[in-house]
Amino acid sequence: VPAKTEEDFLSFVMFSCMVLDAVKHVLKQLDIEKIDKIDENNVNSDVAEGAYKIAPVILDDDKKISKKYKRNPLLGKIAIQKAYYCCEHNPNHETFISAKSHKNFMEAHHLVPVKYQQLIWAKYTINVDCVENIVSLCPTCHRAFHNGTNEVKAKIIEDIYQKLIPRYKSIGFNITIEEVKKLYKVK
Repeated sequence: VPAKTEEDFLSFVMFSCMVLDAVKHVLKQLDIEKIDKIDENNVNSDVAEGAYKIAPVILDDDKKISKKYKRNPLLGKIAIQKAYYCCEHNPNHETFISAKSHKNFMEAHHLVPVKYQQLIWAKYTINVDCVENIVSLCPTCHRAFHNGTNEVKAKIIEDIYQKLIPRYKSIGFNITIEEVKKLYKVK
C-alpha cells in the first residue's frame, strides 16, 4: 500500500529498518549457537591453516540478508579454543558455562568484519574469515562491540587490534588501526 503522507512513508521506513535489524540479530545468534554446538572432539585445527589465502565465497542471492560471504564456523571454534575459552578483551571477565562444551561460553568476533571482505580482499588479498582475525569474546564484550558507544567501541578495537598485530603480521595483513576504526565508523 503506497504511503499517503511523508510521515506514513517515514514510519514505514523506520519499521522496515527495525525488522531488518531483528533479522540480522537472529542470524548472528544462529552463528553463535552454531559455533558453540561444534563438538570439541570434531575440531581439526588444520582447517585454519592458510584460510586467509582462500578467496572469499559469495553466497547465492537467495541466502543474502545481512551475510554476503560464506563463513566457516569451525574457524570461530578454533579461535575460541586457542584463547582457552577466555575473553581476549579482558580474560578476567566471567561468563556462564556452556551446556554443550562445558566450558566458558564465548563468542567469536571478526575484528575486521566479514561484510568488508571484498574491500579487504581487493586491497590485501586476505580472507578475513581466518583465525588470525577472529577473537574470543565474552557475551558482554561482544555486545559492546556491536552496541556500545563510539568511545567504548574505540577502546575495545584498540585493545584487540594490539593483541592481533602478531597474528596479522604472521599472514602479511598490514591493516592499520585507523583503517579498522574507519570500518566501524569510530575515531
